[in-house]
Amino acid sequence: MITGAQNQAPGRRARLLTGAELVAAGAVLALVPREATGTPGVWLLGALLVLGSLCLWLRGGSWSDVGLGGAAAGQRAEWHVLLGLALGALAALAASFAVGPGLAAVTSRSLDAGVPAAVQDSAVALALALLVAWVHALGAEMIFRGWLLDRAEALWPAGAASDGGEDSDGGAAGEAFGPLVLAGLAYGWYLGDGSAGSLASGALLGVGLCLLRRAGQSLTLPIATHGAYASTHVVLVYAGVLGGSG
Repeated sequence: MITGAQNQAPGRRARLLTGAELVAAGAVLALVPREATGTPGVWLLGALLVLGSLCLWLRGGSWSDVGLGGAAAGQRAEWHVLLGLALGALAALAASFAVGPGLAAVTSRSLDAGVPAAVQDSAVALALALLVAWVHALGAEMIFRGWLLDRAEALWPAGAASDGGEDSDGGAAGEAFGPLVLAGLAYGWYLGDGSAGSLASGALLGVGLCLLRRAGQSLTLPIATHGAYASTHVVLVYAGVLGGSG
């Protein structure tokens, strides 16, 4: 006879393993070196991708299980791509010409898109910067809006959604706001320079991309938005409209 405690054991074990994945991700974020300025270095993103791939493989899953590989059933991926490109470009323009100047006026700090000034002098450097922007966007979305958001939703208590859902299989947790905050904070930690301001701004950006992930039910929309956002900054630096770093 199977007791209630025996029925609950697999669920507890799964939560422990999910928690271990999140702890391991936190350890990577804390210990792997990153660039002193600009976007985090390749070692940090690479380590997170290796860890995420390993965890998915050990669970018998793949990146397609966390949203990579097109739009959800009944949705058209090309519309998500076009919408993401438009949203990303508009967000970059707003950040460059509205948010950035406003932030500089209030805090004496400006937004740094992390685009090297060298792109202004070479079409080859421009192409390389665009390639790096899209590779980084793909990798970051796979990690933070794919693997880590999925793990945060799996760990979130069932029935904790703001609408009071009762799906014992985790459906309610999938609609809760808490996992978005956790994944957003992880992204803020990834992007930040150790200050509270950088953590908060990165977390807000992360939560916004998580909302796009949830709305589109795949990673297509946030990848397109993230890539367009970064690419627009690269093009603005290349055109001399914005100053580059370094």
